[in-house]
Amino acid sequence: EEIAGLVEEADDNEAPADSAAERRMTERMRRHHDVVAGVHGNDAAFLCTKKAVLITAVVLAVVVYALFGMGDEPLLAISVNRGRHDDSQAENRQEPSRNRAPLRDQNGRIEIQYSCPAELKESINELGGYDPFYDPDEEPESENLTLFKETFRDDIFDGHAKTYTKLKEHMREFKKKFFVPYLKSGDVIYESACGIGLSLFYTLELLKEEGNITNITVYGNEYIPRNADTGNKLLNFLFEDGGNENHLGKICAGDSTDLSFVPSNSFDFVFTGYISPRWDPMELNLGDDLNYDVMRDICDAADDFDFDALEKRIENGKEKLNKNETKAVWAKALIGMAQVKQHLWFNHWLDHMIRIAKPGAPVVIELAAKPYCDTWGDYGGVDYGYWFVSGVETYGWDVVQDSIKIHLLNADKPNGRYHVFMLKNNHTSEDGNDN
Repeated sequence: EEIAGLVEEADDNEAPADSAAERRMTERMRRHHDVVAGVHGNDAAFLCTKKAVLITAVVLAVVVYALFGMGDEPLLAISVNRGRHDDSQAENRQEPSRNRAPLRDQNGRIEIQYSCPAELKESINELGGYDPFYDPDEEPESENLTLFKETFRDDIFDGHAKTYTKLKEHMREFKKKFFVPYLKSGDVIYESACGIGLSLFYTLELLKEEGNITNITVYGNEYIPRNADTGNKLLNFLFEDGGNENHLGKICAGDSTDLSFVPSNSFDFVFTGYISPRWDPMELNLGDDLNYDVMRDICDAADDFDFDALEKRIENGKEKLNKNETKAVWAKALIGMAQVKQHLWFNHWLDHMIRIAKPGAPVVIELAAKPYCDTWGDYGGVDYGYWFVSGVETYGWDVVQDSIKIHLLNADKPNGRYHVFMLKNNHTSEDGNDN
C-alpha cells in the first residue's frame, strides 16, 4: 500500500522524470522489493526460522516433482529455452548493418530489412488448446474494407472491452505524456502483439493530434496469422485512404516471446498493448473455467491464513503443522512457483522488445496486470516490484533502471491495470560516439 501510494503520488502530480516524488518512488521500490516483487529469489520468505525454511523447502521439492516434473527436463526448461536464452536461434537472427542510413522509399516509408518467419512455432500458451485469445475472429474486418471504414470507430477489437473511439480517448493522456515527447516525424515504431493493427492506428492519430507527428513507419507482429494478414490489409487501406500521412512496414505472424527474426537496435519506439500472461503457469491442464476455479481456491487458502502467527508458534517450539497449516503452506508454495514462471514469461517478451529498440529508445508495456491472486477477474500478471528489481537485477535488462516509471490506468483502482515506461541504455560505440 505504501509503494502504491508513491506510484499514485508521482502520477497524480504529473511529476517530471527527475522529480523528487519519482526518485523516492524508485528508491522505495528497490528497498522493499521483497514485499512487492512477488517471487524474487526465494518466495518462501514468509517463514524466517530454520524450521520453517526446512518445511517450505520440502514442500517445494515435492511440488516440483509432483506437479511440474517433466522427465529429465528441469522445471524451468520450457521457459528458459525461449527468448534470449534460446541460443539455437542465434544463427538465424538478423542484425542491421552498422553505420548505414535507413532505407526510405519515395513515399517516405522506412524499410527495416528482415523476413517474416516461414513457420510459426506453437506457443506455450497454446499447448493443449488452452488460450482462448488465440482464436481469430470468425469474420475478418478486411473482407469488406468499405464497411470497415464506416464502422470501425464504434466497434471493439482485439479483445478490448471499449470501442476504438473510447479506447483512443482512454489512452490519450498516457500517449501524450510517454509517446509524444520521445518521437518525431519520420521515426519508426514497432508494436509487439499488435492484433489487427488498430492500436497502432489510433496511436498514430494521437501522435498527430497531440504532437503534430507524422510520416511514421510502423512494424509489428501478431501470433494469429489471419489477424496479422488482416492487420496488413487494414493498415494499408487506411494509409492509402489518407491515414494521417504514415506508412506500413509490415506485420509478421510471429510469437512475441521469440522475435529472433527482427534485427536488433532498429526501432525508435517499441511497445506492446498487452502482455498475454501464462494462462496456466502451474500446468494444471484443467481447461479454462476449472483452472481458474482451482487457482482461486489456492489463492484463498494462502490469503486467509495468518503466516505471522504460524511463524511465532514455530519459534515457540511447534514441531508439526496441522491440516489447515499444511494446506496454506502448500498453497503459498504453489503460488510462488506459478509466479516464477509468470516472471520468466514476461521476461521473454521484454527481452526481445528491448533488443530490437535503438539505444536510448523507449520501451513501453501498456495495460499490464497484477498477479492473479491480487486481482480477481483478471488473467494474471506481475506486481510493480518486478519492473524495478527483477527485470534489471535478475534478468539483466539492457535499460536505464532510473527511467522505469509506473502509470496507473485508474488511480482509484490500485490493483487494476497499469502502464510501464522505460528507456533502453544509450550505448557508446568504440569511437566514443553515441550510437
